[in-house]
Amino acid sequence: MHGFFIVETIMDGLVTKLAKDLRSVFEENFDYFDESGVPFFGMFPENCCQGASVFLGMLLSHFFTRDIIKVVHGSTRNRLYHHFWVEVDSKIYDLTLDQFYKNMGDKYTGIEYPAYGEDKHPLRQYFFFKEKMSAVLAFSIFVQKHANLEEILPAYQFICRELEVMGWKIPSPE
Repeated sequence: MHGFFIVETIMDGLVTKLAKDLRSVFEENFDYFDESGVPFFGMFPENCCQGASVFLGMLLSHFFTRDIIKVVHGSTRNRLYHHFWVEVDSKIYDLTLDQFYKNMGDKYTGIEYPAYGEDKHPLRQYFFFKEKMSAVLAFSIFVQKHANLEEILPAYQFICRELEVMGWKIPSPE
């Protein structure tokens, strides 16, 4: 039992570290992503939850079994508003959660910062309907409906290089 807890704690720590480092890459380079044609990154963290979640999900799939990584598409009850985040082994990682603080901070708590390893999403009642999908499916949908593969692949390679500067060794795809 103790061994499982230690492994789970190490995994949570690695996922959180990667998520925080990726958030840092986005914050420091949002102009690059915007100019490169990655949709919606010009005002990071606003309106770029899908891309941020797709990138995080794909990066995590290099390190962990893919069945524990889910990109979640949440929507309001009337399906007018949407948001994306990542779940890893049922823990919540939302790199753009803080985009809601300005407009919803008086109604919801825990949204002034990104979510790293939370048990429950702070906006779970607002984004009531949730569709979970693999990181690969989320990537495919993102590229087919919102972005171009020719722009996303160089951006992904840029992210990998930036993360390597931070000490990450991103495995090459097999």
